[in-house]
Amino acid sequence: MGGFYPAVNFFVVLLVYFVFIYNNILPQMKLLQQFHSSNEVEYIDPFVRKASVAEVVLVIVSFHTLFLLFLVSLIRAMFTSAGTVPPAKVWTQGFFIEPRIDAKLVAILSNPHYAARNASVLKDFMASIPVVERKHNRQLRWCVKCGVFKPDRCHHCRHCDTCVLRMDHHCPWLSNCVGFHNYKFFLLTLFYALACLLFVLVDMFWRFYHCFRPIIDFETFIQLDLPIAIAYILCSVLTGALVFFFGFHMFLVLNAMTTIELKEKKRAKNDLVRHAWAMIHLKFDNGQYRNFVHIFGEPWMWFFPISPHSPDEDDGTYTSQCYSAKIDITVDSNSAVAGGGGDGSSNNRVRAEHTDKTRTDSESIQHENGFSEKKKKFYRLAAHG
Repeated sequence: MGGFYPAVNFFVVLLVYFVFIYNNILPQMKLLQQFHSSNEVEYIDPFVRKASVAEVVLVIVSFHTLFLLFLVSLIRAMFTSAGTVPPAKVWTQGFFIEPRIDAKLVAILSNPHYAARNASVLKDFMASIPVVERKHNRQLRWCVKCGVFKPDRCHHCRHCDTCVLRMDHHCPWLSNCVGFHNYKFFLLTLFYALACLLFVLVDMFWRFYHCFRPIIDFETFIQLDLPIAIAYILCSVLTGALVFFFGFHMFLVLNAMTTIELKEKKRAKNDLVRHAWAMIHLKFDNGQYRNFVHIFGEPWMWFFPISPHSPDEDDGTYTSQCYSAKIDITVDSNSAVAGGGGDGSSNNRVRAEHTDKTRTDSESIQHENGFSEKKKKFYRLAAHG
């Protein structure tokens, strides 16, 4: 069944395209030819909308430009891999995360009553850690089937039988996973599909309206009216569905979420799961504009089906966003580090603060510098395997 849905997809696209061109655009062109020529031309649909030469040319050029961008986006969404875990030692043999920092991360994720005094410091702390997502037991996520540690936002797809980077969902209509490397192409496919459908609905409305007149000539009804009615109703249904679907995914883009994160984490019934996700989400949420740019790239490339990511800068594992700045979180001894929970009292308050860059404790400075060296080693392994 892997090729069935894409075949249906292309069948619908071709059906709508040929009905729009053969039953609407060509009759308009023949009508113009008849108007500007004294010679008799073949039969012309008398109910086609009359349009000027400029209008017909504008519709043809605009529609085919959008249709070409739609096809390119669709093909790229189908045949571009969403992204798999890089074949680097760091993902097969483990991470170089300083145990003290990891313990503080686990403390934050395990305490549903956690409240930071400085949210920006907490965000910097989360962003400085290569991998922040954990299993329910707060251990690093390991894929048994692929034999790798999972980067943040990575999930194993049972259809593709591989771990997919920033997995959003598996789309049967594309016969491909939608993830880090093809999410933009998927969104542009929806966008240009909507644009083409609106062209069809607006330009063919007058002809569709006359499909409901009394049937006088059965042959004309079969050849002209019925195809137009079927295509127009199909376009109307698809437009309604795509408006909702595209709007939903734009909401996800602006809020730096995936479908999996929204359904399984943000809307989870377990308070601790929702809390852990809210803390983890701080690493990825950089404001609506930056979230949008992260998916679509710089403004000049927003409407073009070209990748917004440079493999040298961002491989989809979200480790390139990490940095070696001395960001630290101080956790009280009675907090979730020891107990794995908390009652929200002042004794269990988790205190967030910047590590003083000018502190004179040489032992602490050496400890932080050692952590930076480990992170540099992490990046080298992640990049070169």
